Amino acid sequence: MHRLFAACLGTLVFVLTAALTGCDSGTSASTRAVTAAQSEKQSFCTANDALDKASANVTTDSGFMAVLKAHRGEIETMIENVPGGTIGAEARMLLDAVKAAIASGDVGNLTSPTLNAAGADIDTYCGVDGDGDPLPSYFAAGKASSFCSVFGPIQSAVSDASSATQVLAALKSDQSQVAELGSDAAALPAAVRSQARDLVDITESAISSNSTAPLQTSQGARYFTAVQLYCGINQ
Repeated sequence: MHRLFAACLGTLVFVLTAALTGCDSGTSASTRAVTAAQSEKQSFCTANDALDKASANVTTDSGFMAVLKAHRGEIETMIENVPGGTIGAEARMLLDAVKAAIASGDVGNLTSPTLNAAGADIDTYCGVDGDGDPLPSYFAAGKASSFCSVFGPIQSAVSDASSATQVLAALKSDQSQVAELGSDAAALPAAVRSQARDLVDITESAISSNSTAPLQTSQGARYFTAVQLYCGINQ
């Protein structure tokens, strides 16, 4: 504080007009606004990341409810630091739904496509994936590629499926597109090429064996996530 006052006083000695405009320690109003926004984003995203990490391995409704109740502080932090614009509107919608779920004891409504999309947008805004891990350098790098134009509809069909039977039906109906992905994978950047090839291999194995088991492994999930992120899909 003393050093800050001394710096301002020195300026007054050499520049008389500083006395007319005031000494704000060299920090403009716009700079302070940017700093405040950055601080709010950091608080919002730190809380969001904590929730992502806490729920990363949760597979049941009761487990997810326990996470939400245990992280009420983070939820309140997000509410207090909601950003502006479209992300802010999505965040308010999602956080209202989260508060309603905690009050009712039912997380069923949190699985709606609209809320899932909002959560994905918030994670992207915060630079993390759904598990709270930093997005890779190749995130969305292939969004406009032919590979991703084929992968997108397949991913959407699989994500919308509510049972293993529906997943298999979706993959079988897109079997020729899966084969096309195998051909296109050779042209992908090294950072994601092997994951894409392995994903195609296990997908074809699932189709031929009439079982989703090859896809329901931790490796399968990692391959699928890597390809999604390359295509700009953060779910």
